[in-house]
Amino acid sequence: MNPPDNSPLQFIDSVPNGKLYKAGSGQDWIWLIHIWGDNPSEWGQAYGSLLGPQVSEALTAMYNDVEQQVQQSLDMIPADMRDFVAKYGLAAALDLTRDLTKPWWPWYFEPEMLALSEASSVDIDLLTRIHMLPELVQAGCSMFGAWGTATPDGNLIQLRSLDWAMEYALQNNPVVAVYHPTNASLGHAFANVNWAGFIGGLTGFSSAHVGLSEKHGDNNTLEYTSRMGIPFHFLLRDILMWDITLDDAINRMVNAKRTCSIYVGVGTAADGQFRVFNYNARNVEIYDPVTQPYGPHIPDVVYRTVDQTCFSNQLQSLYGNLTVANAMRNIMSIAQTGNLHLAMYDFGAQQMYVANGAATTETGPVNAYDRQFVQFDLQSLWSEQPPTAGQIAASAAKHRKAKV
Repeated sequence: MNPPDNSPLQFIDSVPNGKLYKAGSGQDWIWLIHIWGDNPSEWGQAYGSLLGPQVSEALTAMYNDVEQQVQQSLDMIPADMRDFVAKYGLAAALDLTRDLTKPWWPWYFEPEMLALSEASSVDIDLLTRIHMLPELVQAGCSMFGAWGTATPDGNLIQLRSLDWAMEYALQNNPVVAVYHPTNASLGHAFANVNWAGFIGGLTGFSSAHVGLSEKHGDNNTLEYTSRMGIPFHFLLRDILMWDITLDDAINRMVNAKRTCSIYVGVGTAADGQFRVFNYNARNVEIYDPVTQPYGPHIPDVVYRTVDQTCFSNQLQSLYGNLTVANAMRNIMSIAQTGNLHLAMYDFGAQQMYVANGAATTETGPVNAYDRQFVQFDLQSLWSEQPPTAGQIAASAAKHRKAKV
């Protein structure tokens, strides 16, 4: 019931090509990192220099917890990989996934990860294995987009909720990473909503006014999945970096060598609408308000969630008055979706709202859908200026003093 937190940002640090802030206040805060660069190595260097300890903490804890769970139960691994994992272990399965998918990686991904590894002193094998995990371990999630007659002003709003294991403690180090390309070959600016050290695209919004949502898919049989192709969260980040229209995103997904079965949600200001894509290795199906095959059809609304009945009931009860505030109070919290993190995008007001599950040291409600959102003004994110020489020198002097 609390309004989103729009407290002034707290400046923390700066390095060449990077600035670090804390957004939010009290126990509901998020790292906000801005990174600039002519090439992906400069991005990775700035990221790792500013959040090195957090990257190490987040990724080490996550990998150890996942490995322990896999040893206890192979049910979390897709059936076609269970025998391999049982015989050779999780690390070997992730390394195999790396080798099978690497021919389809975007050109920028490996140099960014290598620079991030070097700057943060996190082993490149660990960093790479973490980025292969989404290909093996999927999550329950929800999404919707509403516009036209469904919203008071006709403007598009979009939800991305992520339901995943809290025991991995990713929520201890939430990050909104804002990339500012200074080279046209790297696309346009975008905000990647993740956790320290994870640079794939799962949740985010771009300066081209494109919003991203994702949910695990239903077609996880061998007929609809593949181990060879572009990891899905690499492709989703490509959408954030380069695409402007729904057609751009459709062409990218249709022409990709796809792997997993997932649902992708894309909203664009250029179209003023949102679509859900049933994405798998075999095909890509496009769902609009009329063609979506699940739940009651609602004009100018497309949605996909874990509990279709509860979710659709809440959407219908707010129809015509679907706003970000109403969704926070009466959709996600009632349907109880988005335990790890939530993002809402308001295309008309150009605002993004992010809620994070309680860190292991925090009190209050555990799940993100019961906690306060942090508000980000998107125009302010895109207009942030690189650090000055004076800011970089002052930060360096502060670090030298701290070491002494």
